[in-house]
Amino acid sequence: MKKHILLCTMALISVIGANATSKMYVDEKAGNGVQTHIYEISVVDSIVHQTVDSVHQVKVMMNRYSHDIYPAESLEQIYFTPEDKKIDTKLASFSDCKGGTTNENTNALSSHHNDTIATYKYNREDKVLNIKLISLIGDCCGEGWAVNATTSDSTIVLIPTQTGKASCNCICSFDVEVDLTNIEPRLYLFTVRDDKFSINLSESTEGIILDIPRGHYNRSSDCKYVDDGFSDIFPQEDGFPPIYPTAPNQDTDIDMTKESHALVKYIFEPENGTAFIVSVNRVFNCCSAQGSSVRVSGDTIFVNSYEIFMSEEMCDCVCPYDISTTIENLKPKKYIFIVDGTEFKIDLEKDTVLNNTIYDFERGLFVKNSPCKNKEGVIEDIELLKEGDTLVSYQFDPMAGTGLIISHYRSLNCCSEKGSKTTIDASNITITTTQSGDVWCQCDCMFDITTKVMGLHLNKKYTFNVDGTKFDVKFDGETPISGVITK
Repeated sequence: MKKHILLCTMALISVIGANATSKMYVDEKAGNGVQTHIYEISVVDSIVHQTVDSVHQVKVMMNRYSHDIYPAESLEQIYFTPEDKKIDTKLASFSDCKGGTTNENTNALSSHHNDTIATYKYNREDKVLNIKLISLIGDCCGEGWAVNATTSDSTIVLIPTQTGKASCNCICSFDVEVDLTNIEPRLYLFTVRDDKFSINLSESTEGIILDIPRGHYNRSSDCKYVDDGFSDIFPQEDGFPPIYPTAPNQDTDIDMTKESHALVKYIFEPENGTAFIVSVNRVFNCCSAQGSSVRVSGDTIFVNSYEIFMSEEMCDCVCPYDISTTIENLKPKKYIFIVDGTEFKIDLEKDTVLNNTIYDFERGLFVKNSPCKNKEGVIEDIELLKEGDTLVSYQFDPMAGTGLIISHYRSLNCCSEKGSKTTIDASNITITTTQSGDVWCQCDCMFDITTKVMGLHLNKKYTFNVDGTKFDVKFDGETPISGVITK
């Protein structure tokens, strides 16, 4: 570890005065590269090097409730600099008109549009980033293009402008290529007209940017209370930290009974194409760090929380955390969000309620499908074994209100994307296997489809219909319930 790492609590006032610095940089190892995190000195209170359960950490404190924690072994250096080197832009090339129309409405160019909005290639040695902007709309009679940039820390706004005085009653799409200099190998956030995207040059030096929503982990709360399995649950002294990075703390007077049933909180900003999604009360080990991942499939956006262990040892306690994720590049349209199993829909063109909390309710979520159960992939050639008589198997935890249900030996296309759909009407729960996708094979296979049901209530009888197989389950005790239904 380099000598620049700070090994104790350090006040930053003297650093600011001595060096007239405005920013602090934290270089963190990321894959084969380095990711640089930038902090405004004015918002950083101190840097603390600490040991938690034999794990060495560096904590950057912003205030009582806000801090970032880094495993000490993953840090390269922490350093200060008076200012960033200026990022310059230079036009590299631009294409001829790719397709034009006399109609002022740009929808007529849709046949020339695809999901790619930019490509990039980075020269790490020269610190030059080449970005090709795909299908910019301009006038058919323009003479050329110029691209300017405004920058603030890691945010870069590219401003493409068409040159020339001529004007036609016709518009065109163009590809415009620009070189950016003094680009460090770290994460940058770009804005180009109505598009927003990020490029992490510490992880890749070339790639394609698609016109789809993108998300990234924002932060997690401190442990909200500790449950060691032996003593009473007790609240943490710090209480509840602010949830949303751009909103005031809404948790000052929390109704603990109601809050314990919260699943997801969200704030949408349609004008910015941005959302802040918080998965509430996710239970992880006390000694873990948390994160989230985002996956987009069509108009469905999956957000999943996870925990990271900075050592091989776990603590003998668990904690609930609130995990915050930022989603960008949302369009004024309908989306389906599935956040750690909680599904909700939102129409960013019509809905007026854009700040909400979703509380516990009965719901289902597709978990996984098995590999193909007959290697040849041809149903006629498979000899079903004894377990082939199994239609459905299930296992429920009444106290947690959850259960896993497996629909066995479903005949589906080998290459389709498998899933399940859960519909609930009072105490009737119907689970149906689904398949979709753009690529289909000339073969079928047998698959097992697993669905998780959540939010089930004690002292209630449920009737399940799983791909046509019906059975009843009554949650009348604390003992786990399991069963198998055969032909």
